Amino acid sequence: MSKVKPKMTYFEKEDILHLVISDEAESGSVELSPNITAELNEKAGAYRY
Repeated sequence: MSKVKPKMTYFEKEDILHLVISDEAESGSVELSPNITAELNEKAGAYRY
């Protein structure tokens, strides 16, 4: 995983908080609980919440 300063963005209209902790490309996602999804890189490691 490349070293990236975490970035946080809030989308007010959709009430979505997007936290990026890596600049790797998304290859899948998994719903951790209602309204919480983790996006995964190709190695299936979580990198966004």
